[in-house]
Amino acid sequence: MQTLAYDWQRYWYPETGNLKLDFSGFLCDPESKYGNIYNPDLVKFDAISDIPCLILLGEAGIGKTTAIKQEYEKVKNRIQRSQDDCLWFSLGDYDSDNNLCNAIFKNERFKNWLDGTHKLHLFLDSLDEGLLSIKILTRILKREINQLPCDRLYLRITCRTAEWKDSLTENFREKWGKDNIGVYELAPLREIDIVSAAEKQSIDADKFLEELADKQAVPLAIKPITLKFLLSIYIKNSRFPLSQKELYEQGCLELCKEVNSDRLDCDFKGKLSEKQRLIVAGRIAVITIFANKVAIWTSSDYLEMPESDIVIQDLCVGQEKIDGQEFDIIQDCIKEVLSISGLFSSRGTNRIGFAHKTYAEFLAAWYLTQHQIPLVQIMSLIVSPEDAARKLVPQLHETTA
Repeated sequence: MQTLAYDWQRYWYPETGNLKLDFSGFLCDPESKYGNIYNPDLVKFDAISDIPCLILLGEAGIGKTTAIKQEYEKVKNRIQRSQDDCLWFSLGDYDSDNNLCNAIFKNERFKNWLDGTHKLHLFLDSLDEGLLSIKILTRILKREINQLPCDRLYLRITCRTAEWKDSLTENFREKWGKDNIGVYELAPLREIDIVSAAEKQSIDADKFLEELADKQAVPLAIKPITLKFLLSIYIKNSRFPLSQKELYEQGCLELCKEVNSDRLDCDFKGKLSEKQRLIVAGRIAVITIFANKVAIWTSSDYLEMPESDIVIQDLCVGQEKIDGQEFDIIQDCIKEVLSISGLFSSRGTNRIGFAHKTYAEFLAAWYLTQHQIPLVQIMSLIVSPEDAARKLVPQLHETTA
């Protein structure tokens, strides 16, 4: 499929905000008549661009780098006739403390800013993609940024949600003050964005949307990485696979791949294969769906953990097996899946959950069939034991289907 750039208007929402999708599963368009009512916290980047320090998060494959690169170009064009400066660095490019500091903090334009009185817009992309570990990068950034005059520095830093360190947030709050820092997540795509992408690929947008609805594949379409996958399938066959199961399995597997070229180039591929990540995601889905849990709690401090959450270590029991290979489920396995897989997104501070409930519903059912769980045992999970008529638990209708 031809690689094209799409001129999408992307939106951001606060880390603590509540994102709502419309009836079809697309992001409620803020520019529609009632869009701002459904998602009052949803903003364009322009609305938050005056905040001195911005932490910009998002799940794998959601399009963070592309969105922020566009904002960087806007800022660069806007300040052309002023003394202010604008710098872009990808933190995944450096393999040592010295290399990073020489490239960024000893950069000639950076030093000119330090010695001057003008403002600097500093874009640091891909904290999670570094040749250096997250811990080392976090330590370097704390050390270097603490020495800078924050009143003239506009920092924008991006990272996958599951990889971001809260200690860095606290450090930035101490540096800039809590009112001068914002933590925002990149929202998924709107229906109008999918239409524009289809039309740019010379696809009949109405038929494409019909196929998405028929296969209930909208959750796959609202992320750039799997939208590309769907468009590719559709261009080849003029339709999706006949089986919804096949499409969802392929789509979820696609979301379990490491697709970021920087991470692949620096051999940051994780220890699990895509299929191993998928079976681990299935395990998480089964537990969250049938135990009625909403999110995975990622902090070691459990005092503020909601009852609706489950801790990572409680997911680490026994082994999993796929394609004839067995492997132990340890905390690193869970963390890798939460980080690399685009199936998950933030549910607030220290909380990660499925980016769309449909992922969890499908994967829970897929997991049970993969493990050939006997029907009698499945029935015990999906039928209310307190109901004499043996009716299905209402919340499990989609998983059952």
